[in-house]
Amino acid sequence: VVTNENGDPVLLTQDDIASGALRFGIVKLVPGLDGDADSWQSYINTIENATPDVGPGGAPVLASAMQATVETRSNAGTLTRNADGSYTYVFKTDITDPSQTMGVTYEPSLTHRVVMQVEFEGSGGSELVSNPWFDFVPIGIKPTITKRVTHKDACNTCHHRLALHGGGRIETEYCVACHNPGTTDANSGNNLDFAVMTHKIHMGQDLENLPYTIWGFRDSEHDYSTVVYPQDHRNCVKCHTSEDPLTPDGDNWKFRPNMEACGSCHDDVDFANHPEPGIVLEDNSLCGVCHVPYSGSLDFAVENAHVIPAEVLAEEFRYNILAVDLNPLTREVVVDFSVTDPTNSDTPYDIQTDPAFTAGGGASRMAILIGWDTVDLQNTGSGSAPALPISIDPLFGGATAIAGGAFRVSAVLPPQATGTGVVAIEGHPAVDGVRVPVTNVTENFAIAGALTPRRQIVSIEKCNECHGNLSLHGNNRQGAVDVCVICHNANATDIEVRPATLDENDDGVFDDFTAVGDDGKREESIHFKTMVHAIHAGAADDHGFRENGLVVYGFRRSVHPYGHVRYPGILSNCNACHVDDTYKVNAPAGSLATTVETASADLDGMQNLIDEALHDPADDLNVSPEAAACESCHDSADAIDHMELVGRGVFDRTQDEITTSVFEDCGGCHGPFEFVDVGDVHEILPSPLD
Repeated sequence: VVTNENGDPVLLTQDDIASGALRFGIVKLVPGLDGDADSWQSYINTIENATPDVGPGGAPVLASAMQATVETRSNAGTLTRNADGSYTYVFKTDITDPSQTMGVTYEPSLTHRVVMQVEFEGSGGSELVSNPWFDFVPIGIKPTITKRVTHKDACNTCHHRLALHGGGRIETEYCVACHNPGTTDANSGNNLDFAVMTHKIHMGQDLENLPYTIWGFRDSEHDYSTVVYPQDHRNCVKCHTSEDPLTPDGDNWKFRPNMEACGSCHDDVDFANHPEPGIVLEDNSLCGVCHVPYSGSLDFAVENAHVIPAEVLAEEFRYNILAVDLNPLTREVVVDFSVTDPTNSDTPYDIQTDPAFTAGGGASRMAILIGWDTVDLQNTGSGSAPALPISIDPLFGGATAIAGGAFRVSAVLPPQATGTGVVAIEGHPAVDGVRVPVTNVTENFAIAGALTPRRQIVSIEKCNECHGNLSLHGNNRQGAVDVCVICHNANATDIEVRPATLDENDDGVFDDFTAVGDDGKREESIHFKTMVHAIHAGAADDHGFRENGLVVYGFRRSVHPYGHVRYPGILSNCNACHVDDTYKVNAPAGSLATTVETASADLDGMQNLIDEALHDPADDLNVSPEAAACESCHDSADAIDHMELVGRGVFDRTQDEITTSVFEDCGGCHGPFEFVDVGDVHEILPSPLD
């Protein structure tokens, strides 16, 4: 029975099969012997004849190969509508006849699966997709062997709505009907088994034997060598866990190790000479002998080998801000803090003597940051350009020990600091050479007026849906978006590490303040909202959305190009990162414009004026707040013209000019209840019909 999104029955006909709207497949689950994985095998197969000039180096690896397929269009069976409104489909392929199954034998005592692909137009004109499936044993008993090792819900934490092959394949239980060991791409010679293919795709640029390429429909080339998986590859439970009732076989990754699945990630392993010279693995029968699921001592036990040491060590450290006090007369801020061990009753560490904190040379690092104003952070007057907060090093002489294993630091706020301030602890201890990513913490304090915490727009939990455990800047910044925005604020750019500020002879004068970076720019905004949007949007020539990929300069003038980023989700799904539809709300009062020029190239050679301009945001050129957010994804000349001429956004004015002008910015039309609702523009349609 098929119903639409309103629950109304959908009338099916044989023409729906002829058009490709209905597809049917049937497979059997072959139990693995001698350590092999259980594997699906289709009864419906075809032969792919390779195209002569298509393949690695311009030639196919194989002349032909067998591939699983389904019945639809010209090879379809018969659909019959029953009196009760249900339907019966009879396969054209006689699965008991090996001459029709390309030699695949019928084994009625094994688990079988019937799959369907259903695609229809919904009542609102949108496409509805469903991939129903059913497991059974033909001799009439309940299946006792299954192979449900992952589920679309795990995929969609990153992909939002994984829909492949034109959008009609959305269920992993359907994917494996074709993507099993019985399917090979003749052009590349790669087997398209779901485990092997998916692992290799996600390993992407980290594979030793690059590239991993498949030639698909109409000889389209799919090169996955630029894929960057956004978290640690060892986090197998991101996709595989038996704790999920939808994936009862989710722990196969540790209980059923085999050369095919393991080698798809560890593609540099020579199984014919593994692990010692003279040991030859001819099959999978010995894999589980050494690689047991878990061990208290064996590093090569499967679960042990996939432990992420930094994350385990992080459980032993906690940053605590105990008190923040401001003397309104002297403007001195005093911060009391501690570092404790949650695994040992929160016993405090002595950061002045404990080896985890005393290793110099960057091995250990901690900083107490003080920034302002939480309405829109800008840190004006901090002395660090552009727009960086006050930063105190408590490890090497910057902190005083106080009672209870705590420590104290202090700093004097500049006259420009007002509103609500924020204190943060960031940095990393070091244990056995491992930089430990300890979750950062923040605490707000009133400088003038009422205490106003910064609005929450995104959440670290949403970041970690894809990133697993987002930790940046050498494991210094970890687990708290509120810390990111202290530095990555509206007035901040990367000019301090760009070629324009290079002083190779250390004479105090920038060599060439007109110099540009690899992207042809003198500086780039590192405002959190614009930078993060632009990173995830990638570049149109590299599977992305923006016309121009983002380039940011970082620590020690390192160059970070993000044009290659292939965002795995639906870019217009703003709620993937934003909380409670906050992306729909116009920029609140007091929001700052985004700086795009801190100091003009015309100041070249006038170092005193350059220094002044870098520290004074009043003369910066900016993009108005809402246009900055929109332009960070929609960066084409036509889009910017629209924002300027229709949306009344601006791209080269000072903050004062933007604040006091009559410009309405993009929210004049694209507010939550305005002419074109932002939510409508970014609405994700349709939801698949399950």
